[in-house]
Amino acid sequence: MNNLGTIIGFTYKNKVKTKSFLFTTLILALLLTVGMNIPI
Repeated sequence: MNNLGTIIGFTYKNKVKTKSFLFTTLILALLLTVGMNIPI
């Protein structure tokens, strides 16, 4: 069970370091912020 946690942590860290993941996260955060601030 300990090995599973290590593998998940390693994969997550590699995924977070990619530019596409950071770019997508930033775009989604901006869209969410804009969407919440638009008057109904």
